[in-house]
Amino acid sequence: MKRALILTFFDEINYGAVLQSYAMQTKLQEYYSEAIIINYQPTVMKAKKSLMNFGSFKGFLLSIFSLRVNLKRKKVFSNFIENQLRVKDLSVLKNFDENDVFLGSDQIWNPRITGSVDPVFFGVIPTLKRRKTIAYAPSFGVSNLTEGELSGISTFLPNVDCLSVREQEAKKLISACTSEEIRIVCDPTLLLKADDWKDKILIPPVIDEYIFIYSLSQDAEVFKVANHISQKLNIPIVEAYLGRRPKKATNNHKVLKALSPEEFLGYIYNSKYVVTDSFHGTVFSIIFHKEFYCVPFKGKEGRIKDLLSRCYLSNRIISSIESINLEERIDFNLVDQELSIFREQSIHYIEESIK
Repeated sequence: MKRALILTFFDEINYGAVLQSYAMQTKLQEYYSEAIIINYQPTVMKAKKSLMNFGSFKGFLLSIFSLRVNLKRKKVFSNFIENQLRVKDLSVLKNFDENDVFLGSDQIWNPRITGSVDPVFFGVIPTLKRRKTIAYAPSFGVSNLTEGELSGISTFLPNVDCLSVREQEAKKLISACTSEEIRIVCDPTLLLKADDWKDKILIPPVIDEYIFIYSLSQDAEVFKVANHISQKLNIPIVEAYLGRRPKKATNNHKVLKALSPEEFLGYIYNSKYVVTDSFHGTVFSIIFHKEFYCVPFKGKEGRIKDLLSRCYLSNRIISSIESINLEERIDFNLVDQELSIFREQSIHYIEESIK
């Protein structure tokens, strides 16, 4: 019995993490008797999961004030992981034969997140019986690495049989560590079409048009863009709240403090406009054919720029309020054509890799 075992970030209070995990597992189930996510998290990531901040008195007070909301958020994400993802411990998986191990997606090769270059995320698991180790769209999430980090990657990379990454920036970084072919493939969420996501969408109880804000950075520019559109078109704003908002950035709009992943998809699907700085906020805006504007993380915009350039949507990156043209509409026929090509190339990579 052939199984696909997936190493990724799945147990996070993060919409992109859980939804890309779901998409990767769903796609691989087309080729294997089972697709299972390996229950592995680096120690440094486990340590960051506490809802309480004991690092400072101010941090402690803030965590006390936000504890109720954060407990609700933790619950809705735990429910999604429990009901939608198939996760098993390594202690169980070590008894399985005929395993193909998939590395990715997400920033599993980012040593700033994992604490160091983690050999497990390069498939170095002595207790696991494996047939092939296949990197599918892992990312670094950074534009540079130290010599020590590059050395660690060079040590573990020969363990990977088939190599791909998610963006050009990652390809450039890893090219310094190998002479093997490196493919660029789409994020797992893009392996599924809009219809494939529809049974995971929970439509919100909102009748009127609205602008949806999803901001990881909580940068004031994101809110300025949304407020500009709101004032121009007289459309209210709805925000997926993730933490402290910048002062004077809001306009007394509706703030949703504990959206489930299904509700998150629903609010994008049902929106008139989306304003985001998030890669996956951008991805789902494209999948669901939403007019959107992106204010990328400064210094972390590589993956968003790659995707938007590929889809002829670079004009959706907003550098100033003056660059917003509300009369300009997205040609989703063209976008879908380009995404279809990218998706098929990525599926071909999977099919070739598992032979």
